[in-house]
Amino acid sequence: MSDRNPKWHRRDSPTGGTILVDQREGISGDQLIDAVKALRAEYALARLLLVSGGVSLRPDDDYDGLGALAAAIIRLRVDQWLGVGLSVKALSTQVGLEGSWDGESLWLEASTDAYDYLRAWPQTNDVIAIVGVHDPSIRELVDLIEAQSS
Repeated sequence: MSDRNPKWHRRDSPTGGTILVDQREGISGDQLIDAVKALRAEYALARLLLVSGGVSLRPDDDYDGLGALAAAIIRLRVDQWLGVGLSVKALSTQVGLEGSWDGESLWLEASTDAYDYLRAWPQTNDVIAIVGVHDPSIRELVDLIEAQSS
């Protein structure tokens, strides 16, 4: 997982927002933060929903612990963090502890529940970024999105 640049696949949301799916098979803490920084630079004024499956924490990463990674996510002005699947439950909890007092951090176990949540979220100019397609829950979520838009 040496590639720190996201490989975004873009699709328009039926409600006017943009959905970006990172096609990398795995994602580390550093890669996740790099992706959020790039999104914030390109979509500075947009509301950003970050959807994630499993994120690997590697000892050589700058963000090698849940606390450091969660704090960085909050500080980068992610408007909503949505963790999907069991592999990201601990990170979602930590994001909540780092500064999510108004529901900015949400964890859903089932990809079908996440799909229902996403269908109601985007408005014009909003960005939904999905990372961690190697995670089965995220892969299933992306498949649901793609099936709906075809």
